[in-house]
Amino acid sequence: MGLLRFFDYIYYRVYHIYKTKWKDSTPGAYATSLVTLLQIVLVAIIPIFLYSAIRATKVNLDIKIFVGIFLLFFLFNLYRYNKVTNYANLARKWNGEEDIKRRKRGVYVVLCIIVTLIISLALATILGKINRGEL
Repeated sequence: MGLLRFFDYIYYRVYHIYKTKWKDSTPGAYATSLVTLLQIVLVAIIPIFLYSAIRATKVNLDIKIFVGIFLLFFLFNLYRYNKVTNYANLARKWNGEEDIKRRKRGVYVVLCIIVTLIISLALATILGKINRGEL
């Protein structure tokens, strides 16, 4: 599964849960925000943390840069999930999934979210201790 297709699937599943299970009126906002957060953590934050740990140098990430990166990814995802593809197209692709496959992929999506956040928090904690001279 390609990287964008993987994020498309996460978008589809999050959108679907907010729309059908929780009857939310703006499921696209939640799905887009979660996909954006995961992309930033996987593509920007974890690599920056790893670079900092390997090179043993402190990387100062200004909040303006982080907000700019977030907005760039968010706008990309808004465009993607409104103009390039949308929930209806993704639902046509994955709505007929076998129940076993759907459950397995759902577990993978939840695990991806949890593991991604745990890794980023662990790296932030470790690097914070390194920068303060505690490790």
